[in-house]
Amino acid sequence: MNKQQLLDTVRELISEAQTGEALDLLEHEWSGKPAFRILLREVLSIGALYNKTKSDESKGIVSFDNAQLNYNKANDRLLTVLEFFENDELEPEVLTAGKEKAKRKKAWLWALLLPLAVVLVFLLKPDLLNGGKTGGGQKGRCPEFSRNALKIMVLPFYKVNRQAGQPEGLFAEKLESFCAKCKLDVAVRINEQFEPVKLLSYDEAGRFAKRCGADLVFWGRTEFAEGRNILKTRYRFADDRPLAVELSKLEWGESQFDTVKVLSDIASDRTFTADLEEVILLAIGSNEMMEGRNDNAACLLSSFESGDSQVMVVKSMLLAENYLRSGNTEAALEAYDDMLAADPANWLALNNRGMLLMKDGNYLQAINDFSAAIGQKEDPAVLYARAKAYQSSEQLSRAEVDLEKVVKISPELAPKAKTDLEKTRKEIQLQEGIIKEIEPQPTHQFNSTKYISKVDAYSRLGNNQKAIQLVEKGLEAKPLDPKLTAKKIELLLKDNKEKEAKADLKAAREKGITMEELSRHSETVARFIKELKSKRKVIRNYKKLN
Repeated sequence: MNKQQLLDTVRELISEAQTGEALDLLEHEWSGKPAFRILLREVLSIGALYNKTKSDESKGIVSFDNAQLNYNKANDRLLTVLEFFENDELEPEVLTAGKEKAKRKKAWLWALLLPLAVVLVFLLKPDLLNGGKTGGGQKGRCPEFSRNALKIMVLPFYKVNRQAGQPEGLFAEKLESFCAKCKLDVAVRINEQFEPVKLLSYDEAGRFAKRCGADLVFWGRTEFAEGRNILKTRYRFADDRPLAVELSKLEWGESQFDTVKVLSDIASDRTFTADLEEVILLAIGSNEMMEGRNDNAACLLSSFESGDSQVMVVKSMLLAENYLRSGNTEAALEAYDDMLAADPANWLALNNRGMLLMKDGNYLQAINDFSAAIGQKEDPAVLYARAKAYQSSEQLSRAEVDLEKVVKISPELAPKAKTDLEKTRKEIQLQEGIIKEIEPQPTHQFNSTKYISKVDAYSRLGNNQKAIQLVEKGLEAKPLDPKLTAKKIELLLKDNKEKEAKADLKAAREKGITMEELSRHSETVARFIKELKSKRKVIRNYKKLN
């Protein structure tokens, strides 16, 4: 990439809020080039600030405002580096001042230590001065893989500064023990002969893995900054395979739902800031699933937690897919909850969770998931599913609007949608007749059954405001009527007013109306009460219940 292309690309990445990718690109272009050592050092320093902020933000230990302040600071520093590069100032005084002074202070120390270092090399490492030979012959640069297993090689991380730790540590044995619990045949080896002088590219690491007979290689860099180690962890399969896993996209069908398979490239060329051990477990789990060993993948992936949002998204996606394949929809729902907590806008998770909720009869929550998905992409299948959920929750006018759209934009779904649309319009006419037929009732002749029929008619026609007004008027006549109380709470839930619904529920209890009475009069309210009591809290990214 020439100079102008690099400048244009990096500036475009910064403008699109992809600072991490911009830093990676500069690091890749300038690594191993002495002329750029000063600018590269500044890029690595900016990367440490950016990655730490990203990590802290995912763990919730830094406020949104402070995170944005750090991101802006990183962008400002990066733009300054680009100005230096554009003007051919490869050793700007502002970046070298202080470093040269430190070098002069240390020069005399190196002059004293160098002779001692030479003596130690002769005494302790004679093989290094003998062409790498030992008594047993040439020393190899590859670890031994004695078993026929998934062979994983971990390379020592490139240390940006001396204070940086070595994250690979001595965890190979621990990981093998962990994998053995899930009956996974995995051999993890640290290549202690490897001495990194930079952060390897994916191609370089892949070639090294092939030479050593490893199936999977991990590497990265570590830097100590602001009181902690900042990691950049990468992995790649030696045969360059992508982790292309088939994922299920659920679509509403005649009987429950149909499954359409979509390919997803999980993480074959991705950088993580999570702990190395988590990234290795994630990669092994991905590989097990890709090979069709779903039980192994589920065992491994469900056995660890992570504070890194990228790791959580991939982990939850794979777990959800595993549970779908095994028919465990409750566990799949929990996995989608976790996934959407880490990535609230994930379209596939919103679609699939909505379908599972709809199958479970939880139409209102399904509608909210479908609405969030449609807000990103107006998929005809999701529109049709939302129309069916509106029909099932007796919101006919809203169902009519969605069905009309499906007929217009989807030739494939149009026949089914037209049939549903005709039924919906007939039902709408029926509800309009009910409103005209039922006259206002005097208080002394109040009939809650007839009254609620009119309330339901307004609700089905999409006029929830009028329906709630009628219910409140009825409650003035009969404040302790459980049927009217349940109807009001149901209407509030249909209008996404969960906070108000919870307040009315509490007020009903204080009046002496039991939860059992309310549940008998409304399946929607019964589900809401059960959910409030449940230990599993369904995460709503569209509206959280206080």
